[in-house]
Amino acid sequence: MPFRLDLEIPNSSYFRESNPRHHIEGKVSNSEHLRSLKPKMPRLALMVALQPDASSLSNTRFLSGGDGGGSKGIVLWRSGRGGGRAMIEVVAKININAKELKIVWGNDNRYWRTPKESNQPAELLQVCWLEVTGSCVIDKGKKYNVTFEVSLTPDAFGWNNTTLYIMAKRGEKGRYTWKKVNLTNQNTNKDQHFFIPEEHLIVEPDTNASDDKLYFGLYEIWKGNWKGGLKIYRAVVEPR
Repeated sequence: MPFRLDLEIPNSSYFRESNPRHHIEGKVSNSEHLRSLKPKMPRLALMVALQPDASSLSNTRFLSGGDGGGSKGIVLWRSGRGGGRAMIEVVAKININAKELKIVWGNDNRYWRTPKESNQPAELLQVCWLEVTGSCVIDKGKKYNVTFEVSLTPDAFGWNNTTLYIMAKRGEKGRYTWKKVNLTNQNTNKDQHFFIPEEHLIVEPDTNASDDKLYFGLYEIWKGNWKGGLKIYRAVVEPR
């Protein structure tokens, strides 16, 4: 059984661009002992530098330059005695930060406070039409789970008995899969980060999809009531 890593990386479009100057840095977590490695040929190799005396990959930092094709494998090496190489399976979570998301009315500062930096959230001030969307390149043969990391400000309003929808589809011409979200119970935990939906929103494989992108969004456009005080930090697309 191949060694498995759980990685968190920025939007996978970086890996689709054949440019060695694009480097992505992150952390490796949830790893097992190196002795469990078995060679596996990758479509894309990421380079992971281990400490000379490292016996596992926990919290090891990696630096990668991608040429596209999806993250299927990873090359490891160790310096000093006993150094070597091994191929392993990679499971990469795709992070789409708030700055990369498309927000209806996002350019109007009466309604939104949009981020200037990639590590800042988008803050909803007040809208009656909530529509936040994004997309990323995925593997047609895998299933994916979609979530949004959000929080409510202390002065949040308009969320009681208001239903949000998280929706996702494969390909621009695909059919949406969706989950309902109710934030009423979150009003007692304001300013704490949480992920929505709580239940998995799984998008099944579709080798006949019109393109190799996953399209997703967060919506409340039907009820028409005013709401505010929602912070959106990122969307996460994770292979399952």
